[in-house]
Amino acid sequence: MSTLVVNTLKAQSGAAAPDFENSSGVEIGMLVNAWCCIDGTGTVSFRDSFGCSSLTDNGSGDYTVHFTTNFSNINYSVACAIPVINDQGATYGWGLKHDNGGQSSAPTTKTVSECRFQARRESDFDIDFGHVMFIGN
Repeated sequence: MSTLVVNTLKAQSGAAAPDFENSSGVEIGMLVNAWCCIDGTGTVSFRDSFGCSSLTDNGSGDYTVHFTTNFSNINYSVACAIPVINDQGATYGWGLKHDNGGQSSAPTTKTVSECRFQARRESDFDIDFGHVMFIGN
């Protein structure tokens, strides 16, 4: 086994991140393309981010993250998290806004250049900390 210790890892060409491959040349992983921690109260802002150019407040608990670099298609993966809030058993949700009535087709709120999220309890609510990661091509 060997250990690689470097300050910078750079692809030989192109704008994409380097591939992670096993000894047979099969891709075994990839980097997170973009991520952000959102403060959705008052004037919405990124607490911190990478690969995200701006944040839009679409209304109570409804946010759109715009990417610095477009994805090649809408099949990227999204992971969302908010802190657990103990509020007399209320159900909380933070995730991809699905505007087509819960149908199994892809939501139209997800494009190659942006992705829309919604925080919901019994109704929409502004979040203090919202965490989102985007992984794909």
